[in-house]
Amino acid sequence: LDIKSQSIFSTEPIGRYCGKKLNSSSQSEEDIMCDHLNFDNIQTSLQGHSIYKDECMRCFVDQKSEQGVDVCLKCFQGGCSTGLNHSAKHFEKTSHPIVLNMRQVCIKDESTEAAEKKNKITKVAIGKPGGIDFEEDRWECWTVLKCLACNIELDKTAVAELVDSLVIAQSAFLQSGVDEWEMEIKPCPHTKGLVQMPGDHISAKGLASCKDCSLSSNLWLCMTCGNLGCGRKNYDGSGGNNHGVDHNKATGHPLACKMGTITPEGKASIHCYACDEEVIDEVLADHLHHFGIDVARQVKTEKTIAEMELQFNLNLTLSKAVEKGRILVPQFGPGLTGIRNLGNSCYMNSVVQSLYDIQTFKDNYSDKGLDHLNTCPKNPADCHVCQFAKIAHGLYSGAYSAKKERTLPVPEGEDPANAETEIYQDGITPRSFKTLMGKGHPEFSRSTQQDAYEYLQHLFSILKKAEKTAGLPDSTRLFQYDLETKLQCQKCQGVRYSKSDASGLLVFTKDPGNGQDDKEEGMETDEEATKEEKKEEKKDEVEDFEKLPPIDFWECLKPYTDEETVTYQCPTCKEETTFSKIMKFKSFPEYLIICTQRFTFTDWVPKKLSNPLNIPEDNIDFSTLKAAESKEGEILLPEEELAAAKEPEVNPEFLTQLEATGFPTLACKHALVNTGNSSAEDAMNWLMQHIEDPMLTQPLAKQGGAPADDVSAESIAMVCSMGFEEKVARIALKNTDGNVERAVDYLFSHDPSELLAEADAEAKPTGEKFVSEGAPIYEIKSFITHLGKSVGSGHYVCHIKRGDEWVYFNDDKVATSSDPPYRGAYVYFLRKKGSKY
Repeated sequence: LDIKSQSIFSTEPIGRYCGKKLNSSSQSEEDIMCDHLNFDNIQTSLQGHSIYKDECMRCFVDQKSEQGVDVCLKCFQGGCSTGLNHSAKHFEKTSHPIVLNMRQVCIKDESTEAAEKKNKITKVAIGKPGGIDFEEDRWECWTVLKCLACNIELDKTAVAELVDSLVIAQSAFLQSGVDEWEMEIKPCPHTKGLVQMPGDHISAKGLASCKDCSLSSNLWLCMTCGNLGCGRKNYDGSGGNNHGVDHNKATGHPLACKMGTITPEGKASIHCYACDEEVIDEVLADHLHHFGIDVARQVKTEKTIAEMELQFNLNLTLSKAVEKGRILVPQFGPGLTGIRNLGNSCYMNSVVQSLYDIQTFKDNYSDKGLDHLNTCPKNPADCHVCQFAKIAHGLYSGAYSAKKERTLPVPEGEDPANAETEIYQDGITPRSFKTLMGKGHPEFSRSTQQDAYEYLQHLFSILKKAEKTAGLPDSTRLFQYDLETKLQCQKCQGVRYSKSDASGLLVFTKDPGNGQDDKEEGMETDEEATKEEKKEEKKDEVEDFEKLPPIDFWECLKPYTDEETVTYQCPTCKEETTFSKIMKFKSFPEYLIICTQRFTFTDWVPKKLSNPLNIPEDNIDFSTLKAAESKEGEILLPEEELAAAKEPEVNPEFLTQLEATGFPTLACKHALVNTGNSSAEDAMNWLMQHIEDPMLTQPLAKQGGAPADDVSAESIAMVCSMGFEEKVARIALKNTDGNVERAVDYLFSHDPSELLAEADAEAKPTGEKFVSEGAPIYEIKSFITHLGKSVGSGHYVCHIKRGDEWVYFNDDKVATSSDPPYRGAYVYFLRKKGSKY
C-alpha cells in the first residue's frame, strides 16, 4: 500500500511533532523537532520488499520480548533495541533513522470456559486448534514510530497506512505449515484392494476373545479372514500375547482392526502390517458387516493408536525430557540453550548442537562472529557467516535459556485441574538459518524430515566456502582426513596408490540375528491398565534396543582392514588380471565422524536396525586402520596408461536382483560399487539412503584412472556460451556435480556477487594443509540418535559430553543424562584424545 501524500518524492519532513524524548519520564520536557521523517528515509510501499519483522536479524529477540523489535522503514530489517542493541548498530551502519517498534502483547481471556478449552487436546496435531502448542490467547501488535537520530517518538498519523501495512504483512520467514502439524491418516492400497475370505460371524464385543488365548480386551480382527488375535506383548509383560502379530506373520494378511475402537460412525483404528502404519478403510462398515458386525451398535471402549501416540508424544516429545523411562533434570544457562523445532527440523537441531560444542566453532563465531555481524555489508538473511554467528550468540549467551514455568494441556476427557506444571526454556528459533542453509537445495529447503548425516555434510560444503570468503579459519579442516587405496597386480606385482579426501566415515551395519519386534505403531495396553503400566508407555524407544543382539563395531570396519580381490586391465601386463585392493587411513582427523547405516531390507522392505553397536565410549584405537608406508623396491604402475582401465566390475547376480526392483541399471551399479559388491541387500540399503543423489545418473568413474579435472572444459564452454564468466561457471559446475543444466539453474538462483566472491576465494592460495597430530585414539564427544522404527520418519536427539557429564538435547529441551544410550546412535562425533580443538 502506498502512503497517501501530496508528493511521495518530497524530501520535506512528513511530520515534525514529538511528545517527548524516548526513555524519558518527564512530562514537562520541551518538544523536540525532527526533520528525518521524509521519503529519503522510508519506503513508500512494501511491494517488492522482504519483511523481516518477527525477530532481530542479528539475534533472537522477537516481538514477544519486553522491548519488541525495531523494524527499519527503509530496508525492513528487524533489530533489537536492548542488550546488543542491533537496531542502533544498523542505524550507525546504514544511516536509516526511522524505525517502527513492533511488540506483541498478550490479551488473555481469563474466563473459566476459555481456560478449560485452552487446556484440552482434542486432535493429534501441533499448533492447530485442538492440538498441542496451539495458542488460544489473543496477541495484539503495539507499535511506536521512532527516530533513532533524534532519539524521539514520532506521531504515526502521516504514515498510518505504511504502519498498518507492515503490521499485517507476511514475514519473509513465515512459511505455511512450518510451526504446525496434524497427523493425517490415509487409505493404503491394501484397504482399497482388500479381498475378504468367507468367515464366521464375530461374537458380541463382550463375549469375544482371542482365538489362541482367553484375553477379551485389546483384540485385533483380521480384515481378510476374521481371525481374532490379542495385541502385541510389551517388554514389561503387559498388553497381549502377540497372537494378532503372529497371525499376520503366518498368513501375510495385511490389515487388522482394533475391536474396542469401532464407533457408530464407522470409524476404527486400522493397522496395516504391510505399510507399517495406521490407515483408513473408507468402506469399513461394509468390511465389518462381512463378519456380522453392525457398526451402528458399537460403542468405543479403547484408545486408538493415534490417541495413544498423542499421549505418548505429549508426555515425551512435547513435555519433559525423558530417557529410558526416567524424567531428566532440565538445565539452563549459557551453552545449555535448546533449539525449537520448526516442523521436522530435529535433524538440523541435533547437528547444530553437536557442531557448536566444538571449540573452533566457538572461536570462529562468538567474538569474531559478532564483529562480522556488526560490520557485514550484506543483508544478514543472505550471509552464511552472519547466520552462523547469530546461532553462536543464541546458544552461548544464555539469553534464551532462562528458567520458566507453564501449565501443560491435558487430553480431552481428563480433568484440567490435574494439569501438570512444566519447567522450560524458550530456546532459539533459527528460521533465517534454516531458510538460508536450505536455499536452492531440493531437500533441505523443504519442511520435511531429512537425514542428519547428509545435512551435516551439506553444512560442511557451505562452511568451507563461506569461511574462506570471509577470511575465517576453516572449521571443516578438523573433520578432514585422507583415505589411501592400494591396488596391486597379482601377476606383475605393480602397485598404484590413490588418495581421496573424506570428512565422514560411513559404516554399514549388518543384522546380527532376529530380535527385531515387528510391532504395531502404537503402544497397545488395556484401557484398564494400572498407573504403573501407563508410565511404561512414556519410555523412550532407546531403552528397548539394549535387549537386542549387539552389532560388532570392528566387524563394521572390515572394509578398511581386509583386502579384497578385484579384476582390472593391468597397464603393464596388457591384459585383464587379478588385483588385491585395500583401503586404509593415510591421515586421521581431530574429529572423526562415523555414520552407522542402520537400515536393512527384509523381502525388499526397508527396516531400521535398532540393535546396539558395541563401540567403546573411550580409548577407541584406530591404529590398525593406518596405511603402511610404501615398501622399498615397489614398482608403480604407469599413470599415463591407467586411463584405459575399464568401468568397475559389479556382481551380475546382485545387479539382476536390484534391477528387478525397478531401479535404473546405472543407479544399481553405483550402489554395488559403493558397497563393495558385498550383497544385493547392502546395495539396496545404500540406494535407499541416496535415492535422490544426482550422482546416480552420472557415469561410473573408471577405477584406476589418473585424476581428472573437477569439471570438463566442454561443460565450462557450454555454460559460458550463455553469457556467464568462466570462473563463476566453474563454481556452478563444481557445486552441481558437473551437470550443465543444474549449473545454469544454480547460477540463476544465486546472487552474482556471491558467486564472484566465492570464485575469488577459490583462487586464493589455501596454505599448508592442516595436519592432526597424535595417536589415532578417540573418545565419544557427542552423538546423534534417531528415534523411531520407520526409515523415512522419526525424531533426532543428541547427547554431548561436557566434562564428566552428558547433556541431552531434544529440540528446546535440555537436561543432564545419567545413562547416555551411545550404543544406539546414528552419527558419532569422536574426538582425538588430548585434542585442544
